[in-house]
Amino acid sequence: FPPPPAYAAAAEAGTVVVAAVDGQSSAQTQGDIATVVTPPADWALLLPLRATMRVGSNGLPNGDEMLRVVRRGHTGAVVGTQVALGLLLGSQGRGVGVSIFGKGHLKGEKMEGVGNPGYQLQRDAVNAHLKTYFTGHPAALPVDPFPLQVLMSDWLLVYQSLADAKSPYELRYAVTIGGERSGLLKRKASPVSLDCTPTPRVASLEEWEANDYALVKEAAHAYSDECAAKFAERLPQWFPDRESVAASH
Repeated sequence: FPPPPAYAAAAEAGTVVVAAVDGQSSAQTQGDIATVVTPPADWALLLPLRATMRVGSNGLPNGDEMLRVVRRGHTGAVVGTQVALGLLLGSQGRGVGVSIFGKGHLKGEKMEGVGNPGYQLQRDAVNAHLKTYFTGHPAALPVDPFPLQVLMSDWLLVYQSLADAKSPYELRYAVTIGGERSGLLKRKASPVSLDCTPTPRVASLEEWEANDYALVKEAAHAYSDECAAKFAERLPQWFPDRESVAASH
């Protein structure tokens, strides 16, 4: 049977403790095992956090579940296709349009073993700050549940210069952390929202790929920590401590 929602949320927040009691109590004989469940963390129940992919205007996911690598050859292939199409249309006497694209939008190649840090690393980093803030400021907790989300988009390793055969590659990451949209068709944006795009780290493609993308995974932790810290800086503004506010007046 699935665990009760409160128990599941508390378990995810790390507040469920199961202990063996060796001593004898008035209600137990020696050797009995007692299960002790600490009260669920209010912040975890009132501010549930989930990770989801950004959705485009067409209703389809518009982000990278796995690391997307765009090499110089990927751009060359697209340009070659466009040139060939232009020559074909020109030979048929049809007008040739100009197609402009950004390298960041190319399909590239997905690295299945290097997932978007938003799914786990970013959630863990944000939850750690939520726990710290609301444990220290329980009067700042919202009265009603306030669902939060990590909205993922770019997780991309892309070349910097098409003309340079030894071009460095930059690792891009973009995420929005905040409240879920509300209202009719989820059109109303939450006032609690932070867009975070860390300054891309740069290295050669060989350095990024070495040791099973170890440098990418290291950067994923750093990016997640940076975005979580920026989000935490705004918590007192979004969720003021009501006791402190009352005392100041």
